[in-house]
Amino acid sequence: MKKTGWILAILIIPIMTGCQPAQQQKTADISRKDRLVANENLNLKNQLKQCQKEIEKQKTLLEQCRRENLKIQTDAGSTATFLMDQLPKDLMEEVERLTQENERLKAEIEGLQKAEKVQADANGLQAR
Repeated sequence: MKKTGWILAILIIPIMTGCQPAQQQKTADISRKDRLVANENLNLKNQLKQCQKEIEKQKTLLEQCRRENLKIQTDAGSTATFLMDQLPKDLMEEVERLTQENERLKAEIEGLQKAEKVQADANGLQAR
């Protein structure tokens, strides 16, 4: 029995010592991978924070643009109301006044043309 114990001890000890370096290597690889993954996670978290800051900045700009757009629409609405209400009245009055002046000038031109024709006829009769 003592021999069996020694034989087993002699066989088990080299096996255990032979496995240890491989196991240590695996542990070192796992530890290295863990560090790489942790480093990548930190980088991703930093990128996420930067993206969230950029999103907040863009939301603020969007809200500011919406307020400016609303103000422009409000201002344009009052201007459009003025243009639709006041300007057509003024324009129609101006068109009416110009139409009357145009008619008066046409009549004056016709009168001058008739007077010129009469004078030309009178000059033609005198020349004979």
